[in-house]
Amino acid sequence: MATFPQFSALPPELRRLIWRHCLPRRVAEVDIPRIGNEHMGIFYGDGSKECLLRETSRRNAAPPTVSRVCRESREVALEAGHFLHYGAFQGMENIWVQPARDVLHLNWEREWCIADGDMAGAESALPYFFSRAAKENMIPSVCADLFLPFDINRDASCSDNFSDEDPDDARWFDPDSVDEVLLVENAPKIVLVAVVLMLLHSTETEAIDSGLFGLCGEERIQMIDFDDAPKVSAFFEFWKETANSQRGTSSATYFRDMRDSDEFQKKCQDWVKRAKIHLFGHLWFQARSLGFAGIDDPDNIWVPAVTGDMVPWNPTNRPNLDHPWAIQQWARLPRLVPKVVFIQCSEHC
Repeated sequence: MATFPQFSALPPELRRLIWRHCLPRRVAEVDIPRIGNEHMGIFYGDGSKECLLRETSRRNAAPPTVSRVCRESREVALEAGHFLHYGAFQGMENIWVQPARDVLHLNWEREWCIADGDMAGAESALPYFFSRAAKENMIPSVCADLFLPFDINRDASCSDNFSDEDPDDARWFDPDSVDEVLLVENAPKIVLVAVVLMLLHSTETEAIDSGLFGLCGEERIQMIDFDDAPKVSAFFEFWKETANSQRGTSSATYFRDMRDSDEFQKKCQDWVKRAKIHLFGHLWFQARSLGFAGIDDPDNIWVPAVTGDMVPWNPTNRPNLDHPWAIQQWARLPRLVPKVVFIQCSEHC
């Protein structure tokens, strides 16, 4: 305010609008990302130190800078947000959320806990997460692997369905996860899905000056549309100008693939189709385990028809959306929206 002395003379309504404009729009994490995720470029070929991301997540969970300027700005911040007590899961307990402005994001993946021998932690975090998102009236966001791994190297011309060349695809039939996504009370209608996560190292000054991380550099986690080519290019230029450009080749490869926007968009659209067919496949397996009770003509739920002990792993199989049961179950599936996530770290990792 020292550089804008006329501010205090403005009408209160206008001042409050200005304070509100200064509030960040955040991806509010309920847990800390797991280190070692290859999509995040956390391990570098040059042997650099691992990035734990704890400090980035801690700062991202703090009240906004506006809340500490004056009484009026603090009132505006408190009107927009509050602390969400989520429980000490993966190091996060109290998270500042602004329901009308933020996205609620879960980094958890069951495989982490299984790999660590933490079978209690392997019990799905999804029911609680989705219930909290619904209670806060916030759009939920999760990582792609909870549905189906996103392979940026996958040929977008490949089949949309289960691959008969890779029988290991069957391991992604995880009834617990999918049932929890689809069948819990307050099941989400829209789920944002982080298909690619990129870690960008820079100083605080570089982040603020770039304008990519909010007015005060507080929006350290940026979630952008998968087809926003100009934004991807802007982050690429930022990456080139910071120390991160000296870190290995993983990030360069991801940027190269994402900047081929037409091909990358096809891959994301292909992922959505395959993920929804996988989700539909879960419902089909569930119905089959119950003997297709109450379902007429179950053989023709898929096109081509799947009969007897057959399974819909043929690349040509598609849900038959002329079949009444298929229409009903397809409508239950959430809308999956692919996103690209950039995480800014200034810890000189």
